[in-house]
Amino acid sequence: MSAPMNGFRYIHKAIRHELDALETLTGHRSENGPELSGLADRLGFLRKVVKLHAAGEEEILYPALDSQVPRVTRSYSLDHQFEESSFDTIEATLTSLQSAPQGAKPRDLAWQLHRQVIGLNATLSLHIWKEEEQLLPLLDEYFGLAEQGAMAGQIVGHIPPEMMRPLLPWMLVALMADEQEDLLRTVMGTVPPEPFRALSAGVKARLPRADWAELTKRLPELASV
Repeated sequence: MSAPMNGFRYIHKAIRHELDALETLTGHRSENGPELSGLADRLGFLRKVVKLHAAGEEEILYPALDSQVPRVTRSYSLDHQFEESSFDTIEATLTSLQSAPQGAKPRDLAWQLHRQVIGLNATLSLHIWKEEEQLLPLLDEYFGLAEQGAMAGQIVGHIPPEMMRPLLPWMLVALMADEQEDLLRTVMGTVPPEPFRALSAGVKARLPRADWAELTKRLPELASV
């Protein structure tokens, strides 16, 4: 990777990308009610990603930073608790919409859901911005590249394989070509060849054809996938 903690910026970018999409989706569909099944799946997956990302931060990144700047991460842990509460609220509203009589999806509930997604987008985006403006520079100040690389490897290593398969293409869709290449090179360096081929096949199935073609130019190892 060009910088060990670029992965944080990439997952942050993917989270913001999905939040923007969900805000638009719930806003456009609120007049007649959103497509609830697809929306529930996307919100559920986003919640898993955010929770997994937060766990990696709290288990690995935050203790390392607190060892150098005591309690600097306390407010960020509180943010994580608030995010979980926000997802609970959104899921409760979505459940109410799903249980409403067929053909009678309450418009006020749909608008309530939209407002709640706007709120989640705002709070999560602020949390991400603060991390990138305060915490990542502190990593550069107190930890060398090798130490940061070890932390990044620990964080990637605690992602379950069954989660990595959908997570990787989900992230790549939100990234520019240089970022996609950087992320895939990192994964290729940390995952054994056969599992990497399986992950790459999932990426190929999810990415637009033009994006995959560009990636195979940059990473010839992908041509055989």
